[in-house]
Amino acid sequence: MTESKQKVIDLCDKLMQVSPMQIVIDLVQDEIEDRVHSNDVTPDEIGALCYQTSCLIEVYNPAITDDLKYLEDIYCALNKWLSDAEFANKALGLDPNV
Repeated sequence: MTESKQKVIDLCDKLMQVSPMQIVIDLVQDEIEDRVHSNDVTPDEIGALCYQTSCLIEVYNPAITDDLKYLEDIYCALNKWLSDAEFANKALGLDPNV
């Protein structure tokens, strides 16, 4: 397991310490946790999670700063995980654009 994937897992584990709104709980529990515990997640799936998280950040109530901070942290961790996965695929020759 990569360090970046572990960071996403750690942030998922800290979800309830933030006491977020239900929409954040749904995103993390229904989308991110399902994929982070899968051994066959693809860079496209991680990219979709990044996109979903960024969309939520864009429309989220700025007054709820704890939730926004949590979403921004998980977004950064997902992007790092995506970058690592893409690098690994290129190194293994699995990237069709190589």
